[in-house]
Amino acid sequence: MNSPRNITLESEDSISAIIALGANIPSKIGAPIETLKFARESLSELCVGEPVASSDYQTEALGCIPGSPDFINAVVVIPISVETDPTELLQRLQHLERHCGRDFQQPANSPRPLDLDILCFGELILSRPQLVIPHPRAHERRFVLEPLAEIAPELVLPGQAVSVSKLLDAMPSSPRVRKLNL
Repeated sequence: MNSPRNITLESEDSISAIIALGANIPSKIGAPIETLKFARESLSELCVGEPVASSDYQTEALGCIPGSPDFINAVVVIPISVETDPTELLQRLQHLERHCGRDFQQPANSPRPLDLDILCFGELILSRPQLVIPHPRAHERRFVLEPLAEIAPELVLPGQAVSVSKLLDAMPSSPRVRKLNL
């Protein structure tokens, strides 16, 4: 089990980018669990410090086509250089998704071999057609908040007034999110 950390979103030397990871079909790497492991390792190459990763969680595939398999989700905090541009990070994440076999031409909410979302990029608030930071629905998603609460329960996401753990406490218990003990 990962112990909770005091995550600093910005410091003199780095910015913490918080990335949500998800997969519900096999990728070129393997099963969703292996794909998330590969993604965490790949993201650690961008770090200027130690990344902090949650456990993996199994989540019902809601809003997807009928019969879609459950998702495996996780969250990772990566300390990156203050020189990094958020659009550059998005491009790197999309490159990693493509490497794992993601087809960006698929309809929204299709099963996917890898889905990486920037939840926040330090304290930055940004709204561009291709990138909105913080993620506009992160605070409404149990599959994001449960893994994030595991590693940073007292973190207050940019644009929110309460901690991740308080946001999670206020959510309904559905959809089902179950921590995997691997």
